Amino acid sequence: LFLAFAIFSPVLGQAQEDPGWAQAVLVNDTPFALYLYVDNENNLGCGPVLPGGGLFCTTHVRPGTHMLIAKTADGSMSTSSDSIIFNRGVVITWSVSYSEKEGENRDN
Repeated sequence: LFLAFAIFSPVLGQAQEDPGWAQAVLVNDTPFALYLYVDNENNLGCGPVLPGGGLFCTTHVRPGTHMLIAKTADGSMSTSSDSIIFNRGVVITWSVSYSEKEGENRDN
């Protein structure tokens, strides 16, 4: 038993240092296909999420503070979240909707 612990201890030490992952989920409640970006428009998380009410995509993010961006494929419309703190193992769901009356995106 002691021998097994000595062999596996470096592996266990590395696993404890790994900050792990969190997840960001984009729920598309708009009539447009959307892409989810994390922190900037060069960092594609997932997509396209097709229109149709309640369809979604999920991406992994490292723990820390991140901003989510939802953008149409042609780039004509986008919206972004406030800064969100992602803790290890947490799933953050971000719903994006669109109202023609207001003519603007709404995020929840």
